[in-house]
Amino acid sequence: MLVIRKEQTLVFSQYMLNQFQKKMQLHLIKRYPEQTKQMTENQLKKLIVDGIEIAEGYKITDENDVKRFLEYLVVYGRNFGTSSETKWAYQFLINNVLNGTKKMNAIDDYDLFVITLGKSDE
Repeated sequence: MLVIRKEQTLVFSQYMLNQFQKKMQLHLIKRYPEQTKQMTENQLKKLIVDGIEIAEGYKITDENDVKRFLEYLVVYGRNFGTSSETKWAYQFLINNVLNGTKKMNAIDDYDLFVITLGKSDE
């Protein structure tokens, strides 16, 4: 019988988290070269680590949802959801009725239809 000890699970979890962080670092540099070019490698790593923790605080834990949350941090800054520019997102982030995916979908919709398309009407 195969027995997986708690220590083994923790090591595997840490390995998976490290892999996700590396993948996100490459993704953010490739997708957002203008926003990331001013960041050092350590600054970007810190943004990712802090962003994962912030996302967890909002109960955003699915890998794809965390990825989207990190993208918003790169585009709008570390204070995404709490700055005056992005306070619109806070209502979605703190909504306990919505799960992480629904929160990010609502943020995507608002960002696209109100922020982005609203700017094109000007």
